[in-house]
Amino acid sequence: MFVYTAGLWLFIIASLIIAILILFSWKYRKSDIGKSFLFLMGCAFLWVFPFSLETAAAPVQLKISLAYIEFLGIIFLPAAWIFLIIDFTSHPYARTLKNISLIMPSLTTLILWTNPLHHWFIGQPAIITQGVPFPVLFMDYKFWFYAVHAPTGYLYILLSLLMMIRYLIHAAPIYKVQARILIIAILLPSITDLLYVLGLSPVKYYNYTTAVFSVSGILLLWTLFQFRFLDLLPQARERIIENLQDSIFVLDHKYRIVYHNRAAVNLFQLNQEIIGLPIKEIENEGLQSIQEMIESQQMRMDISIGNKNYYDLNISPVHNRHGLQIGLIITAHDITERVEQFNLVHTLSIQDSLTGILNRRHFITVCNRELDRIKINHQVSAAVVMVDLDAFKLINDTYGHAVGDKMLIEFTTTIQSILRRYDHFGRLGGDEFGIFLMDVTVATAREIIERVRNSICDLRTTIDDNIISLTASFGIVHTQQVNPSALDIEILLNFADQALYQGKESGRNYIQLFQMT
Repeated sequence: MFVYTAGLWLFIIASLIIAILILFSWKYRKSDIGKSFLFLMGCAFLWVFPFSLETAAAPVQLKISLAYIEFLGIIFLPAAWIFLIIDFTSHPYARTLKNISLIMPSLTTLILWTNPLHHWFIGQPAIITQGVPFPVLFMDYKFWFYAVHAPTGYLYILLSLLMMIRYLIHAAPIYKVQARILIIAILLPSITDLLYVLGLSPVKYYNYTTAVFSVSGILLLWTLFQFRFLDLLPQARERIIENLQDSIFVLDHKYRIVYHNRAAVNLFQLNQEIIGLPIKEIENEGLQSIQEMIESQQMRMDISIGNKNYYDLNISPVHNRHGLQIGLIITAHDITERVEQFNLVHTLSIQDSLTGILNRRHFITVCNRELDRIKINHQVSAAVVMVDLDAFKLINDTYGHAVGDKMLIEFTTTIQSILRRYDHFGRLGGDEFGIFLMDVTVATAREIIERVRNSICDLRTTIDDNIISLTASFGIVHTQQVNPSALDIEILLNFADQALYQGKESGRNYIQLFQMT
């Protein structure tokens, strides 16, 4: 029934290769690209395996039956190419295009299997035995084969190539290699089939397209399931990355830029083509920061780039399946809002919400830090001042708290204009304030506070034709007046507070130096 002929081994091997490819890719059957690949390989197997049997078969009816099975693969093979390219490029109208591409193959299949009723596809098949390497089945094709089936198949192949060429033109450099391989995979069997149709096949009546298809299958499998990620298709992945607000760079193992998205171009203000250039050769302040991170092996850093926004810069190594590092992925995520919120919270935690000067807790912390320095270096001294506004409650009760708040702000602004940049000023509560004068003698401290007192006396606020003025009383304690064990801000504030009330007994608007009893 079957007789081995010379050259048949090539088609048997091709059948085995395609069968192995189907088995290997079966695990990807749940993904769109996996389904399309299995569809394509299934069509190829339905062509090559029955063709091997048909070549070796002797009875004419058996050859015809096998040829009908072959045509199931042959008819749908061009549509399978369309399916694969649609899924590879993540075409937005994938479902519609797939359904349209199945119309003609389905109609041709119907014509083929009803052929005995009308003979539109095949006339009277016969066996040719003269001048051929094996008994060749002459199918006697009719108008549907020549006018519909064959042109439609070549048109589908042409459309597949055009879709891939268009994708290749617009694809990011990182995906161009895959696209070129896919184009080669389409061209190999197409050119082989065209040579067969033109009578240029190495062995007449042997259509090597089926054998070459196994090579294309290997290329496709490698391209689709090994050379890139499986979860997202290139164009879909590219579209997602391009539309991300995060900036993304991909570097190869020599730290050359192989990809960047649009956000990266805008953020780093790249005005030149940098694909393929080593990052260290690009004159760009932001990219040089990345280079410094790479050299110091620092994988994460918060930096300010370009428009002075803050970004979380993250470097992630990319490894191949053998664990070898083959590149880096660099992302810059805008954290400006987070930083501003942090700064706001931090500011609220250390500043008085009304006056903007230090609140009590942070004033205590800062002053104790300065006192720790004095404990180490006895040559440095400081003065702590308690400030109390005279009769401020009367202003609040008479004119309201809004007026009182306004005067507090003017009061603190006046004092800040006199204090030195390394002095500290804080609101301890209500109308009580603390001043820490760093590196002063007793005389200098009194001189500074005297200027503060006079400036406060000069303050005037007009409310409803009433002129409101302020005065304040001050108590001063100097660090050289106390034992080193008493160099604690709470203790010194208590001493300054005692001096303050000693002064108030002598009258308001007064400066009193602490006297150790």
